Amino acid sequence: KVKAESVKVLKMNLFNVFISKSSRLEEFEQAQMQASDQVANYLRETWLITLKNSIKNSFKDVGKGWYNIHETNRETYEFSKLKKFLNMIRYLMEDTLRFLVEDSLQKYTKFIQSACSAKVK
Repeated sequence: KVKAESVKVLKMNLFNVFISKSSRLEEFEQAQMQASDQVANYLRETWLITLKNSIKNSFKDVGKGWYNIHETNRETYEFSKLKKFLNMIRYLMEDTLRFLVEDSLQKYTKFIQSACSAKVK
């Protein structure tokens, strides 16, 4: 489930690179802000909550043991497999965000280059 949610994020784009007609600077800026705000809201409100609920549901019935999400002893948690698992999830999320930014910037760069390649006669 975590991987599937990350794949959804990777299909998103931080910038609107599908503008086909000329527009005023204000309209262009608004389109870019709207695209990045949309992705940011999804990440904040949907992605995080979905991942959190998915992890909680997966481990809710685990009692005492390595994956106890109700562990209150800090020392026990530090040596648990749950901590290692959550660290792995954090790294996966960081990678997802990094790839999202890199891919979005590449697409935006190509978009700007193609818009600038027009010749005026």
